[in-house]
Amino acid sequence: MEKDIRSRIDTEKSQALAEYKLSDEDMKEVSKTMIENGIGSYDIAADYYKKSRELAKPTTDHYQEHSSLALPGDMELFKDRNAWARKEAHKAINEIERNR
Repeated sequence: MEKDIRSRIDTEKSQALAEYKLSDEDMKEVSKTMIENGIGSYDIAADYYKKSRELAKPTTDHYQEHSSLALPGDMELFKDRNAWARKEAHKAINEIERNR
């Protein structure tokens, strides 16, 4: 029974090694990942390991346009930011009170 289990594990490990084109060092990391995350399959662990090492692809060609920070164009912000923040806070409080 032990030989059968060992054979099945070795076969699964070999298949994952070939399918995901991993080195022996990578397979050591896959085994470590299996232990740390409680994964019982070399295939699943190798897939997880491979995907965790890939860079995420941008979702659009214009990803920088969506991720840039836009500051308010109010000149008061740049002159006296504390006064501007107080004024904005009072606006928000007054709007909340109006909606009650």
